[in-house]
Amino acid sequence: MAIAPRCPRIETILADLIQVLSHQHETQLPETIDGQLGRLMHYLRQHRCLLILDNAESILGTGEQAGHYPIGYEFYGDLFRRIGETVHQSCVVLTSREKPREVAALEGSAVRSFKLAGFDQLEAKELLKTKALSADADSFEQLIQMYAGNPLALKIAATTIQELFDGDVWEFLKQGTAVFGDISDLLDQQFDRLSDLEKQIMYWLAIDREGASLSDLAEDLVPSVPPRYLIEALASLTRRPLVEKQGAKFTQQPVVMEYITDRLIEQAHAEIKHASLHPLSLPLLSPPCPSSTPMLSSRQPSKTTFEKVRRG
Repeated sequence: MAIAPRCPRIETILADLIQVLSHQHETQLPETIDGQLGRLMHYLRQHRCLLILDNAESILGTGEQAGHYPIGYEFYGDLFRRIGETVHQSCVVLTSREKPREVAALEGSAVRSFKLAGFDQLEAKELLKTKALSADADSFEQLIQMYAGNPLALKIAATTIQELFDGDVWEFLKQGTAVFGDISDLLDQQFDRLSDLEKQIMYWLAIDREGASLSDLAEDLVPSVPPRYLIEALASLTRRPLVEKQGAKFTQQPVVMEYITDRLIEQAHAEIKHASLHPLSLPLLSPPCPSSTPMLSSRQPSKTTFEKVRRG
């Protein structure tokens, strides 16, 4: 079920945009959203404008596949569609942690998407220099790889290293954890947006560690799901993006994998405690459906699966 976002409805956004683009001259707006969209497109055709819509994921619903809108926010899809399909001389920049489905459908010569990758080693080291950390080349490289060069995660980690480890990167690395504080909070926000099937897939990718193919995941999921639903869920995860494609396999970044593994172990331990069972007798206990916790699959023996998660 989609939860309504904390974001103005389309009527408010359109009114503000038309007011600004008309230099406050247009005060009587059409009553319908379609009419208001028409007025906005008029100004985007008439003038060369740069329109930036930041944090677009805030208008999208949670608990469903990526790019869907909760009730009352569907007209944002009409806005993106009109901007992408109408010839005009303006540029609209949309930033988001997940791709609206209209953008995915319209990608081509006029509509393009660019996935921001993490910093490379050189760029990340320049960022970390500003934090005055103490480390040899190997320690810096491990830290950067741990967070896949994500600048925000590196900044958060660097601050923690300064405050708790006197700037010593190696002392931080020895703790063996990349997920804490604000990093955990950010991942919580992203994970909570997922559908139940997407959560199951995330758990199994963390268990498989080295990545899993489409057929591997089809075997893992219990109960099994139709291929269509599995394909749609994987496509949704790549649009968020929480899953990466490497050849024929899907995998996760190290920090995401650690986060999902921690969640899985905590949930499994809680369920085992509640059921009063020995950990190895039922390693991945699933509560009554609906559930996003993975149940045992035929592809792996139960003991092997549990030990695989614990090893991380």
